[in-house]
Amino acid sequence: MNATERLCCKPSGWLLESPFEPYVDTLTRYLIGQRYSANTITPYLGGMAHFARWFSEQALSISQIDEAIVAQFLDRHLPRCNCTRPVRKSRHELSATLSTLLSVLRADGIIAGPAVGMTPVDEELRRYDEHMDQVRGLAPTTRRLCLHIVQRFLLERFGRRPVVISRIKPEAVRQFIAKQSEQYQTPTSIGTLISALRGYFRFRTIYGDQVHGLIGALP
Repeated sequence: MNATERLCCKPSGWLLESPFEPYVDTLTRYLIGQRYSANTITPYLGGMAHFARWFSEQALSISQIDEAIVAQFLDRHLPRCNCTRPVRKSRHELSATLSTLLSVLRADGIIAGPAVGMTPVDEELRRYDEHMDQVRGLAPTTRRLCLHIVQRFLLERFGRRPVVISRIKPEAVRQFIAKQSEQYQTPTSIGTLISALRGYFRFRTIYGDQVHGLIGALP
């Protein structure tokens, strides 16, 4: 384990005493490989510890983990959480943590793949929609419009492959805007396109992504 991993990987007793203990190093290395900062990784591990405590109390097995189990934790436990120790309680933060956990466990073949029809882009849009709803408080109509634009952009860049923001170059953003602008008739419509992408790139900073160049590519 290198210095960065030693700095980030400080699992709590809840993690070490749970079925997730064998996967802490794997998750940490994944986050480091995705260029997440230590300031981002530490809350992720804290959120995983909170989930691990609840998971152990439910007497579940690792093989049972999926989006439905995560939803139970977020929708049923979190609003009534009375865990005695200081824990991460931000729904958005925990949702991001557990989505990453699912991805890592699936990549290692520990759990089954997502439900039929759920692609990495679908999962990314779900997380972004939750952010717009829970954090930004945007209306459903506004969220649907933003998601439609971001979906077109992500599908063009990644198709059914994992969404890796570091692989997007500013020139790709400029090309997408130029192509999409041909379909809009008013400056207001083009402004909506640009605003949707800017909001999405800013959302990705939560995960430690460096998006200054992508935002700078927006007119």
